Amino acid sequence: APTSVSAAVVATCEGQVVGYATLTCEVEMAPLVACFSLGEHVDLDQHAAGGFARLDECVMNPIFAHKRRLVILEAMRLTAKTCVLYQSAPGADQPLPPDVVAADFQLVAGRRSHIGFEAHFALFVFTARIATAPRITINSRVVVVGATESALAVVERLLTCPSCAFNNITLVAAGGLFVGGPASVYNRASLAKLVLENGDGPSGSVVVVNNAMVGLDREARLVHLNDDTTLSYEMLVLASGHQDQTRHRLGASEALPVERLNDLVSNLSPEDAAALRGVIVYGDTLEALGGVQTLLNKGVTPAAIRVVVPPPSGAPGSGMMAVAAAAAGSIGGSHARHIAAVEGQPPARTGLRLVGAETCEAGVRAYFEGQGAGSSKDDGVIEGANESEVIEADFLVACDNGDIDPTIFRCLNDASIVYDGRVVIDAAFRTNDPDIYATGSIAKFSRRLGKAHLPLEHHNQREVGAKLADSLIARVSGLPPSETPPLLTEPRCESAILPGKVQFLHVGAPAGFVSPTFDQPPGGQSLVTKDNALCRLDVDNDGIISAFLYCGDKKVDAARIAALIGLPLSYLDIEAPYKSQQVPDLLDFLSSETLSALFHERFAQRHRSLISLLTAGSESKDRPKVPRGHELLKPASTKGVVQEVVLDFIKQHARDLPHYAAPEL
Repeated sequence: APTSVSAAVVATCEGQVVGYATLTCEVEMAPLVACFSLGEHVDLDQHAAGGFARLDECVMNPIFAHKRRLVILEAMRLTAKTCVLYQSAPGADQPLPPDVVAADFQLVAGRRSHIGFEAHFALFVFTARIATAPRITINSRVVVVGATESALAVVERLLTCPSCAFNNITLVAAGGLFVGGPASVYNRASLAKLVLENGDGPSGSVVVVNNAMVGLDREARLVHLNDDTTLSYEMLVLASGHQDQTRHRLGASEALPVERLNDLVSNLSPEDAAALRGVIVYGDTLEALGGVQTLLNKGVTPAAIRVVVPPPSGAPGSGMMAVAAAAAGSIGGSHARHIAAVEGQPPARTGLRLVGAETCEAGVRAYFEGQGAGSSKDDGVIEGANESEVIEADFLVACDNGDIDPTIFRCLNDASIVYDGRVVIDAAFRTNDPDIYATGSIAKFSRRLGKAHLPLEHHNQREVGAKLADSLIARVSGLPPSETPPLLTEPRCESAILPGKVQFLHVGAPAGFVSPTFDQPPGGQSLVTKDNALCRLDVDNDGIISAFLYCGDKKVDAARIAALIGLPLSYLDIEAPYKSQQVPDLLDFLSSETLSALFHERFAQRHRSLISLLTAGSESKDRPKVPRGHELLKPASTKGVVQEVVLDFIKQHARDLPHYAAPEL
């Protein structure tokens, strides 16, 4: 009956039962709408509050399997429902989704929750419109190499594409899927929403292979793995990213205990961690700073951790450690020391470059070459002397600036894939082989497309992965490849939990990560508050928010703050209260509910659409284009433009912004 909490629909043919479906007719939609982008698949305003049901089970006689969609449609009619959902939790002990879910339902992409609840399951949706809408079934074999955020973004976009059903995706993730971190887009809940598990075996339409790529045969379209197996492909995506290559640089044997941070932590029990007598953390990256606190959380004693910082390498983006040090130092007090060490930890050594390592009774004997002079223990740092230094420890944790994996480089080189410091790609993310694509930190656009394009490592990794997936979708849809690179607008986030559980967060436009600096933007301004923490909002000379920097004890949502980058400062209405010293804590000001619409995941896109509309037809051949069109938001017109944009946005997203009352104009 339509009013029942549960319902069962039985399909018969000539008096014989050939299938059935069971549904739960009462579904709490608020948490699902908050955690999933349901609006991408369903017009929620067109469905009554009681029009949703959850499919629990659907079993069909194989002979009548082709009627499974009809059974769900009839179940909807009999129960007076207009939308059926299915929830799939991760885990080997959980049942596989029914065949009708895999074949006829659509996977819903996850989203950042606004209500403090996070869903650890995947959500599928089915409506009458989805049942009748044409959807291309793609059986082409897609192989994605890498476990980076850009690789996961490719998989996410392919799985949640409303117009195409990709049924044959393989994710080559050597060592498994490492996710999480203070600024990471993906976490365990994200993997659950994509029906991905950390290990081998099928999960929906994706097979996760815990092996490494060791060979590439372009002619046969084969990827060779380190377990002597092969994967055939029609489309190959390279998104392995950059990792520390200290072991390769040292020519280390398998017995030498030089490890990457994730590899060591994942195999270290709390008992073994507490027993360690020495761990060297080497590198001038945020990973090195965050690695200290990660080891402390695992159970390693402070006295066992030795931090060694090499001289500045000059590599792109390598100055972020100096930015973190300047941010912590600007606060003073204990935070200045936390950048190097916590209480009981030996002072950090700086200016020492690792030149060799060998096994010893303790574990590893590391040889460093000094390139500094003098010492200072007041801030927990000792600069390296000119002499060499030898340090013994159980492990050396390598957190230096990353590079492409040597094995993958050999694969590409042997296969004659063009490599010029990065894998060279065209506007559609294709290499010189049209069946091989690349994205993430290992790729860059060809010089033929212009010199203004940054290497992809400086961009938002989720965005560049999604853009590559769009190229794959266009290809299987029969569309020609793009001849111009996509517009990359999403900000990038870098963060680490410093020793002492102090969070450092830097969010900004991609150009700011090429040569990161603590200096204020030239020609612009910075809004700064210091209430036992540094909170800074940088604004460029056009009045546009270009960066956010935080260093303190509070936990800051990086994804939420990123929504502000690229918006006019006038949207915040903060200049007057800030100048009159009525903003003691910038972070508290940004946490106000009155600004929550600006942090919505769709607001920045709405702002960019408005700018594009306002600038249409306003330029001529004699008038050069002004980037982003922000010159139109002059003080005289800002208030009216902001009001119109915000009110229209609030009306369209009333479900996500219930505390707003938009007037009818």
